[in-house]
Order: sequence, then structure tokens, then C-alpha cells
Amino acid sequence: MKIVSKLTVMFILSISLVLALNGFLRVQREVGLFESDRVRDHEVMAQVLARAALAVWRSDGPRRAIAMIDELGSRTDKLHIHWHAFGDPANAAIDAQLQRLAPNGTLTFADVPVDRERGRCIYAPLDHAAPLTGAISLCETFAAQNAYVRKTIAETVVTTAVLAGICALLSALLGMWLVGKPVAALSAKALRIGAGDFSAPLELERKDELAALARDMNAMCEQLSAAAERVKQETASRIAAVEQLRHADRLTTVGKLASGLAHDAVSDSQTEPGATTDVLGREEGFEDA
Repeated sequence: MKIVSKLTVMFILSISLVLALNGFLRVQREVGLFESDRVRDHEVMAQVLARAALAVWRSDGPRRAIAMIDELGSRTDKLHIHWHAFGDPANAAIDAQLQRLAPNGTLTFADVPVDRERGRCIYAPLDHAAPLTGAISLCETFAAQNAYVRKTIAETVVTTAVLAGICALLSALLGMWLVGKPVAALSAKALRIGAGDFSAPLELERKDELAALARDMNAMCEQLSAAAERVKQETASRIAAVEQLRHADRLTTVGKLASGLAHDAVSDSQTEPGATTDVLGREEGFEDA
């Protein structure tokens, strides 16, 4: 069953590679979608807050608008909402970009320090019609995004492992059924052929290359059986012919021995006179009688 094991291992490695690549692309896609959704939501939120703060600014004055923004920031832990006032030399680059924004625009800075961590900040100025004095700042750390990434990676790993296990089980079962069992039957048939047993044709109820090989082996067994029968008949005929030749040779040898013995007996009778007289006397006595 080595071929089944090799096929199973190669199949699992291929499936695992495909699933790992799919999982990596899925994580990248999910993280990108999560980040784009968060940015879009925060941009919309910053614009809404900017409009609300501008309305309060115009109705109740700047102090009341800034207090409202600070109060909103104190009510949430995940988002850092505060008033970004222009004029700080440390924020000169941000101020310059905010002043060049189109109306109702937002400015996003990623991977910036937020509450001793790394995060993202979105700025939305109040109004471009009046001289700008500040903007709404909405910042968030990457903690939620990192947690989402870890969750997505864990789910992908578990899904990949489960699918790999299911594929391994199915490939092993299918390999045993489609390859292992027919190959074992073909191997047993080959061993019987090697031992000289050409009976019991192998029947595989399928339509593939292994079934064709089984049919070819059955045809080979029929041909070998016919050839063995012919060889057996020819061997029996040759043995019978050899026996006949041996019998004829034995008869010839016996005839030669008998002829030689008769010739020797005649020669002996001619060389002994007494024996001849005795023979003649016996013949005369026979005639008298």
C-alpha cells in the first residue's frame, strides 16, 4: 500500500498548500476590508462631529463647542476624540495639510502614536468658510484591528486543519478503494500466476486502467493455460513415442540374442560326433516306432 500512502501524502500536501495560500489571501482581504470599513466609518463620524461642533460653535460659542467635543471623548474608551487647536509648532505639518483640505474633507494619518500605542488618527476641520482655528481629532489604536487579525488567523488555521484532516481521511479511504484494493488483488493474481495457477480469473467491477490490466492478465492466463496444455500433450506424445522405441529396441535385442543362441547351438552339435549319432539314432528309433 505504499502507493496509496504516497498519493495520500502528496494530496494532503497539495491541499494544505492551497488552503494555506487561500487562508493567507483571506486574512489579507479581511484585514483590508476591516481597515477600509473602520476608516470610512471614522471619517463619517468625524464629519458628523465637525458639523455638530460647528453648529454649537455658531450658536453657543467656541468654548461650548470645545466642551462638547471633550465630553464626547470622555464617554468612549475605544475612540480618542478631542479638539485639535491650530498653532502648536509640533503640529505645524498637520495644520498646513488641514488648511489645504477641500470643504467637508478629512485627513487620515496611519501608524501614529495613540495613547502610548500605535494607531490611526482622522482630522476633520470645522469650516473652510471662516478662518480655521482647529479641527476634530478622532484617533483609535490598532488593538481592535490586531484582535480581529488574530481571530481571523485562528479561524483560518482551524478551518485549514479541519479541511486537511477531512481530505486526508477521504483520500485514504478513496485510495484504498480505488487503488489499494485493486492493486492488492492484482498482486495476489500475479503471485498465483508465478506459482503456475492460471485458474480463477480476476474480475474488477470497474471501468478504468486497473480493470483493463485485470482483463489483460486473465487473457494472459488463458494463453498460458492453453500453452501449458499443448506442452503437456506434446510431452505425453513424445514420452509414448520414446516408450514405443524402447519397446521395439528391446524386441530387436531379444531377437538378436535368440538368433545368436540358436546359431551357437547348431555350431556345437556339428562339432560333437557322438551327439550327432545319438541324434540320428533317436530319429531312427522314432521312425521304427
